[in-house]
Amino acid sequence: MITVQRDGANVCEWRLDETEQIERHAADSLEKIAERLTQLIVDRKWERMVVFGDPQLSRPLLGQISESCLAKVEVFFEDASPEYFEERVAAILHEAQRKREVAAVRRAKELALGRSRGCLGIRDTLEALNQSRVQQLMFDSNRSISGFSTIDGQLFREKDKLAVQAGLLLQPEPKLIERMMKRAMETNAKVTPLEGRAAADLADHDGVAALLRW
Repeated sequence: MITVQRDGANVCEWRLDETEQIERHAADSLEKIAERLTQLIVDRKWERMVVFGDPQLSRPLLGQISESCLAKVEVFFEDASPEYFEERVAAILHEAQRKREVAAVRRAKELALGRSRGCLGIRDTLEALNQSRVQQLMFDSNRSISGFSTIDGQLFREKDKLAVQAGLLLQPEPKLIERMMKRAMETNAKVTPLEGRAAADLADHDGVAALLRW
């Protein structure tokens, strides 16, 4: 028997078997939540996740999710008041995204320099987009680039106008970056606008880079 008193008087009592039932119910609920959360991570291809709440519940919840599934996401655990959480969660995810952008740009540079599945600069990136080889397009969100497009969707730099194949009808594209985004999404490529350090790391490469499928 567990008894809670206040001012010398009994307030409430639990029998041990009732407490055990409560604990089992909580465990069953956590298991169901963990199953649903696992499915969401897989189905929606989550990359980041913030877990907020009482550590006595939230930590066991994470413990019921397989390591292979958790390895797919970057987990940020916050044990704080709702007010603090609201202020922090946006900053946490924003900072995580900036770090991932810097890492992706670094990876693209390494692969490009090794003549592998990466490219730098507008010319090589446009060529890869035209060939549907881009897996992830990255660009400085504050940079504006002009160019040309053809009727079949190929994209070219302004300085390539005289070099393209004879007979192609070229249409001016004053907002070439937007056309590149559209082309990338049409070929199921990931589109990543860059800010801050990641964008600065591409300053010498027209503010553009890509990770390639092959």
